[in-house]
Amino acid sequence: MYLLGTSAVLAFYQDEPSAGLVQELFERRDKGDVVLLMSYMRVFELLYLCISRRGLEDAFSLLLTARTLGIEELWPDDDLLWETAQLKSEGGLSAADAFIAAGALIRNATLVHKDPQFDRLSSTVSSLKLRNLPG
Repeated sequence: MYLLGTSAVLAFYQDEPSAGLVQELFERRDKGDVVLLMSYMRVFELLYLCISRRGLEDAFSLLLTARTLGIEELWPDDDLLWETAQLKSEGGLSAADAFIAAGALIRNATLVHKDPQFDRLSSTVSSLKLRNLPG
C-alpha cells in the first residue's frame, strides 16, 4: 500500500523525471499488486497550488483527472486526527504534512514523496523518496 504525497502527484502530473516511478506504482495497482491512497490534504494542496499557478479551470481539470485514477481518498476520522495531532506536536511538520504522514502511518502505507521534511519520520513512517533524477 502506498500513499502518494503531493510532490509525488505533482511529479507525475508535470511529467518530471521521477514521474516514471509513480507510473510504475499505477501499473502495479492496475495489476492488483498494490493499493494507492491519497490524503484529503493532498487533494487540497494540489488544488490550491494549481489554482495559484495555472488558474481555477486547470485546477478543476486536475481534480477530475485525479479522481479517475482509481486512488483511494483518505478522509479524516478520529484515528487520523489523533495521529496527526501527535506528529504535529513533535514539531517540524506543517499541519498538511502531518495529516499526510499520519495517513501513511495509520494505514501502514509507504509514503511516496520528494520532501525533506518527511526525512525526520524515517524511523516511524515507511517512505519511498523520489529523487530529482536527471532528465
